[in-house]
Amino acid sequence: MKDGVDVGILIYNELIRDQEIKKMVRGNIHLLVVKKDIPYPFVVYQRTELEAVYSKDRVVQDKVTMQIDCVSDSYSECVQLASWVRKNLDHMMKRGKLYIRLANAEEEASGYAFIQRLFFTIKINY
Repeated sequence: MKDGVDVGILIYNELIRDQEIKKMVRGNIHLLVVKKDIPYPFVVYQRTELEAVYSKDRVVQDKVTMQIDCVSDSYSECVQLASWVRKNLDHMMKRGKLYIRLANAEEEASGYAFIQRLFFTIKINY
């Protein structure tokens, strides 16, 4: 990972590495777009905000907000999946340069699908 622009690659790698998540969603972890006929459950994620923090002459930190949606046709399965995602990402620290914290969570239903929407703040120090 070079900066806040490509942090989605890190998120994907962390989620697909977790065997519980991978098994539950059968590898269905997607960036932004989900095919129409994808079976439940699945995870879809996107970067919703990127803010560069500057010192006098350079960027010293990127602050990124990632939205991760856990989607299922079963409410309890949806909540369990969101809990696993949170457990995997919340309070992650990598080499003193990257910090991930859960910032917010909400839930909704759309048609016959339940959605647990998690928002993570990611700080990348340079």
